[in-house]
Amino acid sequence: MLSIAESQLADVQLTDTDKPGFRRFIKRVPLGVVFVIAPWKYVSLPYPMIFLQSHLPSFPYLTSINSVLPAIIAGNSVLLKPSPQTPVTAERIVNALIKAGLPKDVVQ
Repeated sequence: MLSIAESQLADVQLTDTDKPGFRRFIKRVPLGVVFVIAPWKYVSLPYPMIFLQSHLPSFPYLTSINSVLPAIIAGNSVLLKPSPQTPVTAERIVNALIKAGLPKDVVQ
């Protein structure tokens, strides 16, 4: 995501549709505060698929970070509400982002 962020968030010039005397473009600006409700529904797996359960603990992190990270990259602040079944995931994500250098109040 980081490698394509700058090109994807840049202004888009619509020169092919400009009319004489007009200049059209798409300007991408941050929204402000983004509220992320991270869902999580843990389902018990049948016996043949039991080997997958060792990978399931990462899913609450993935469902959260897939919404949180793009919002931060786009310049927004994020208010994260985790699922009641996985409340610690939000705290760990916030702590990891702060340790990575993100200002403290950007993600709550």
